[in-house]
Order: sequence, then C-alpha cells, then structure tokens
Amino acid sequence: MLALPHNQQVVKEEFGFQANGIASPPPLFGSVPQSVPAGLIFLTGAFAGDEARVPIHTLAIEPRRVVLDMLASPETIDLAFERLRLVTDGMAPGDLGPTIGEPRRARDYSEMSVRFDFDAERLLAPGLGPLLKRAVSSLSTTENDALLPTLSLQLLAPDQEYPGPTTSAAVLAPRAFTEPSDRVYYSAAFLTPEEHSEYLNAIIGLLSALD
Repeated sequence: MLALPHNQQVVKEEFGFQANGIASPPPLFGSVPQSVPAGLIFLTGAFAGDEARVPIHTLAIEPRRVVLDMLASPETIDLAFERLRLVTDGMAPGDLGPTIGEPRRARDYSEMSVRFDFDAERLLAPGLGPLLKRAVSSLSTTENDALLPTLSLQLLAPDQEYPGPTTSAAVLAPRAFTEPSDRVYYSAAFLTPEEHSEYLNAIIGLLSALD
C-alpha cells in the first residue's frame, strides 16, 4: 500500500524528502528479499525533533525492514520511526493490521573518522607489513610508499558457506581523499555513535601500547 503514489506523497511531505521512488534498497543490513514492488526509497529529508530539525539522508522501506539513515542519537531515530508509523497508519486495509508494525529488532549503524598517532601498518602483526608489501611491490612508485591495510569484518557460523564480500560488514580503511601521512581512517560499524567512539578509542589504546 505504501507504494501507491498518493501514499508516497504523504511520507514525502511529512519529512520534506527531495526525491522518492520504487527501487530495491541497498543491502546494508543483509540481503533484501525479492518482492513486487522491490521497495521504496526516499532521499534527503528531515525530521523535526524536539529541539531541531535532524537531516535524513535516506529512508528505505523493504517488505520486512525499515532503514533510517540519519545523523542522530538512537533515541531521535526511534522518534523518527514512530512518526513514520503514525503518518502511515491507516494506509493498509483494516483487516491487514498496521501498515508498519511494531519492530521486532533494531540494529544500529554508524560511520566515523579517526586519526591515528601511528602508521596504519600498526594494524598488522609485527613483521607482517613488509612481507605483505611484496604482493604489491611491482606497483610501487617510490621506496617510501606506505602500506595501507583495509579491514572488512564479517561474522559467519562455522558450518556456513562464505558468500563472499558483502555490504553487511564493518570496515576500517584509509579515509578517501587523505594522504597516508595524515593517518586518517574511516570506520563503519554496527554500533551506536557512543559505542563506536568507545570501540575506536579501545583500538587506539591497544595499538598505542605496542610502542
């Protein structure tokens, strides 16, 4: 029912989205089930919270999942989700229940930048950096080229077949458009902003202790 043009318009106007349409959402939190329609995506809006308007980068609605991409606390995101439920209430026929039901589970995701006080090679076991550097030595342009490890973190049951790289992964990688000497890394993790900050500080503390 949400896919009907007039229902999309209600959501668009409530949050001031600049664009919307029927499309398959990105599989940030796992694979997206095949369905018709594929899903709904709303881009560039805002939620009027208690104190200020909070930008919403993306609202993606799948058959069994709603993803709100916004720079806000978990509490504010919960309020935005409840506003969405309220706005869409009644769009589905009464015998089908609420248009968007009570959430069964919520999962957080956040992105941050961190500046290390050490070279990125410190992320590797002692002595491993020079060894791994051999794999790309033919691409070297100077004797001082820095090795930049990129970590993609996934979880898999011991008896489960590895599906290959996925977007449902935590990442720790050099920040795009920075130089190795800047020592700036990009981190994506399935954590609240507060938990994410604690996680990065723990990494820095552990690696700094190796001096």
